[in-house]
Amino acid sequence: MAMLTEPKEREGRDERDMGTTLPPPPGAGGSHTRTRGRAPVRITTAYAGAMAHSHTHPGSADLHADVSVRPSVASDAPALGRIQAQAWRSAHAGTLPVTALNDLDEDDLARAWRSAITSPPSAKHRMLTACDGPTVVGFAALAPAPGTEETGEVVALEVDPEHVRAGHGSRLLAACTDILRKTGASHVRAWTIEGDQVRADFLTTAGLEPIGVRRVLDVAGSQVREEAWSALL
Repeated sequence: MAMLTEPKEREGRDERDMGTTLPPPPGAGGSHTRTRGRAPVRITTAYAGAMAHSHTHPGSADLHADVSVRPSVASDAPALGRIQAQAWRSAHAGTLPVTALNDLDEDDLARAWRSAITSPPSAKHRMLTACDGPTVVGFAALAPAPGTEETGEVVALEVDPEHVRAGHGSRLLAACTDILRKTGASHVRAWTIEGDQVRADFLTTAGLEPIGVRRVLDVAGSQVREEAWSALL
């Protein structure tokens, strides 16, 4: 299974873009091209400066364990595989082929994420885990964008469907942008699958915009379109 890798971009217009961003189901792959688009905007300050760790204060009516984002460890891998499979089935039931979603294997995904955690291809490949107390509830993966030192890509950002709308995605994105700044990136890029309005709204709120780069993910004989979003850091 391909992990955290991207095909090189090539300039073009009105061409069919093909590629993948998140670790794909078996058989997915391709390349992508760039089309015209707006320059990226600067990422929203509220997200860029968000704390990766938060907690309740004395007297709070809502007492619960701390929520946090930390570097992933190998023992997280089974939870990451489960979260990715469940998140994809929840978010992409209408956009990805049913056969591809049914074929998602949590154990295969876990092995791939364990490899990404223990043997990253470079120092700029990072894995982050979101926790609610001791429970792993989400994760993100960072990788350098192909062909440039200035852009870092959020190649995966998933939250357990049972823990959405609790700020975990925002904390993961904030941690990603903090790391990208510290490693010298000036732009952040992420991808959305066409029809995933929830992800598009999330990125818009964070200050990212579409930049005119589109590609198609070939999954189980079906073509699924993706669009790149970006912002200045």
